[in-house]
Amino acid sequence: MTACRIPRRAPAHARVAGAALLVSSFVAPVPLAAEPPAPAAPAAASAPVPATSADALAWLAGAWIERRDGAVIEEQWMAPRGGVMLGMSRSNGPDGKVFYEFMRIAPSAAGLSYFALPLGREAAEFPLVALAGRRAVFENAAHDFPQRIIYWLEEGGVLRARIEGAVDGTLQSAEYRWSRAGG
Repeated sequence: MTACRIPRRAPAHARVAGAALLVSSFVAPVPLAAEPPAPAAPAAASAPVPATSADALAWLAGAWIERRDGAVIEEQWMAPRGGVMLGMSRSNGPDGKVFYEFMRIAPSAAGLSYFALPLGREAAEFPLVALAGRRAVFENAAHDFPQRIIYWLEEGGVLRARIEGAVDGTLQSAEYRWSRAGG
C-alpha cells in the first residue's frame, strides 16, 4: 500500500504495502472499482477499539510475492515486536526499472499509523481508521495519492492490498495479490 504523488501526465511510482503497495510505469492506477470484501461487521456492542499496537496486524508478517505482466512485486513484513512492524517492498518491471519502499506500522499521536517512505523519501503517515479481523484500512485524506491503503488476508493465505484516492479529481485505485514467497 504508497506515499508519493502520481504526476499528471507521466507514469510514476506510488507505493503503499505493505505494504506497501505500488503504482508504477508497469502497474498503472485504474478507475476506482468496488471496495474489497469486508468481513462481517461485529455487533455494535462489541465493536473493537482501534488498535494502538501493531500486534493486531501480525497476520501481515512474512515474505510475499506477486508476478504480473512481467513485473515482480515483493513485500516483506517483520513480525511485530514492541508494538511495531517494519516492512519493505521492491518491484521490478519488465523494463528493468526498480522501485523500493520502506514501511512501518507503529503507534502515533493518531493511535496506530502506517508510515510509507518510497524511494527513501520523507515518511507519509496514514492513520488506522478501521480494523476488523484480517482487514486493515489506513487513511490520510490530505495526502496526494493514495489517500487510502487497505490490506486484507483472504482464506487460503493470499494477502491482498489496494491503494485508492483521487488523481486530478478522478478516483483511481490499484490492487495487489501476493502469495507467500517460496510457497
